[in-house]
Amino acid sequence: MRLKPKNEQKKKPAAKTVEPKSVCKKAPEGEAKENALLAACNELNKQYSGEIPFISPGGYEQVMDSVVAQSTGILSYDRSSGGGFWDGKINEVFGPEGGGKTTMCLKYVATQMGLGKSAIWADAEHSLNMLRAKQLGIKVIRPKPGENLGEAVLRALREHAMLVMLPVVGEHCFDAIKAFCGLIDIMVVDSVPALIPTEIVKGSNTDTFVGAQARMMAQGLMNIVSANKKKNPSTIVFINQLSSVINAGPHGKKTTTPGGRRLKFYARNRTYVTRIGSPLDQLDPPKGHRILTKTEKNSFFPDRRESEFNLLYTTGDFDLQEQVSRVLLAMGRIDQKGSWLVDTTTDDKWQGFDKMFLAWDENEDYFEELLTAAADYVHAEISAIKNKGLESLYE
Repeated sequence: MRLKPKNEQKKKPAAKTVEPKSVCKKAPEGEAKENALLAACNELNKQYSGEIPFISPGGYEQVMDSVVAQSTGILSYDRSSGGGFWDGKINEVFGPEGGGKTTMCLKYVATQMGLGKSAIWADAEHSLNMLRAKQLGIKVIRPKPGENLGEAVLRALREHAMLVMLPVVGEHCFDAIKAFCGLIDIMVVDSVPALIPTEIVKGSNTDTFVGAQARMMAQGLMNIVSANKKKNPSTIVFINQLSSVINAGPHGKKTTTPGGRRLKFYARNRTYVTRIGSPLDQLDPPKGHRILTKTEKNSFFPDRRESEFNLLYTTGDFDLQEQVSRVLLAMGRIDQKGSWLVDTTTDDKWQGFDKMFLAWDENEDYFEELLTAAADYVHAEISAIKNKGLESLYE
């Protein structure tokens, strides 16, 4: 039987390809897509919006202009941090003992209460120096005879006096902060290591509680972050300390802040505060000490900026004249030529800073003029840094 040539052999029909049926609906296009998106936004805002919209255009006005800084009353620190502590956010001040963290926060509370803000101090250490608070300008009242606690609290709020909270365990402190969110303008917690979990208080010295405080801090911070999402949120400042890291190794970090890592994540401003050597603490007796601050984290301003200023033991306050002089030198209002200092506007001359400060003491109106000029310069400098590169945001 003769075989047909290969080209004459009957070819098998090609297998039919079956197109799979699409199980997805065709995505809307154009106007239909826009209408669907708008309907979804409206429905989500209706279900989930509280005091603030759930979904809104994330423009500069909503994101940046709504976040403002509250002055601490320390000109040098405000200049390095973008204006002070961030309003309505969590801030952390940490460092070694004796650096001036508590005094710095008391100065901040005094400055803001002078502007009409309400404040409560959570004294977890039960060691607040009320005399120092009064020296810095914080008003403190005591209940009148026959006045109950509620009446005293209301009178303190009306007279702009600071409230004091004395928590025994850490959970009580976080519960109170959660309840006060949006009702009290400023809350300061002094300090994180003193926020002891209930299980440790009720336990024995032979028990082990690995991570107990970190778990309490994590849960408490999540609660107050959720409760503080309001139109007028509270500003919360945590004072923290430093502790040694066990088995850090020769190249590892030697110190850390107690309470776990959650506070570092939630804090929008983390400021390291320590004391440094100066002629003030070499006197007998010492007249004060010099403080160095460094913003380790700053969400709304360039971080890693440092500032230095003096804490005077005689007044219990920070040396404002020295801070003003540094700003005036930076802006060119004061010119230093050797040991002589010259006011470039009035041509007044002084030999040395001490004589210049003495002249400022004798002429309060003149010093107020210089203070206003220095504050305006710092404000303009901060605004220029924050607005740099944002002019064309909406082009």
